[in-house]
Amino acid sequence: MFRRIWVLPTVALVTLGAVDGGDFRVSARAGIDVRTNHGHFEVATIIVDVRTTGGGQGEATFAADGHHHGLYPDLVVILPQASKVFVRGNIAEILGQGSYQGEPASVRMKLLDGGPEGQGDFMTVECYAPNGKRVLYGEGPTTSGDISIRSVQ
Repeated sequence: MFRRIWVLPTVALVTLGAVDGGDFRVSARAGIDVRTNHGHFEVATIIVDVRTTGGGQGEATFAADGHHHGLYPDLVVILPQASKVFVRGNIAEILGQGSYQGEPASVRMKLLDGGPEGQGDFMTVECYAPNGKRVLYGEGPTTSGDISIRSVQ
């Protein structure tokens, strides 16, 4: 089901195998209970609106706050333009160049649409600095909202 591809000389990302044909819309407006390499964040939000048209188009944002200080949020990932979007069944993978904490980063988001109204939805987010070092890994289930992967006619 999964295979590895090399994105940067020292970084391997697990990607989806064969992808579904057709045009898909991937959207998310959800709260996430996320665990990251920077700690656990009960207050996190993901906003996604992308399509598979032409390899990928649309944008995605992830923000998390652990109430560690007065600044909100603690973690911010912005993907202003998806460069590739893959869909296989109820899983979408979104790739592109964006930012992590305001610095350039390669961004990879993987979204699972577990069913109606957010039941069983799950997400992962990874960011890599230009030197190939992974600077963020986070994953978690939705606590509110919905992740939706739908075929567009």
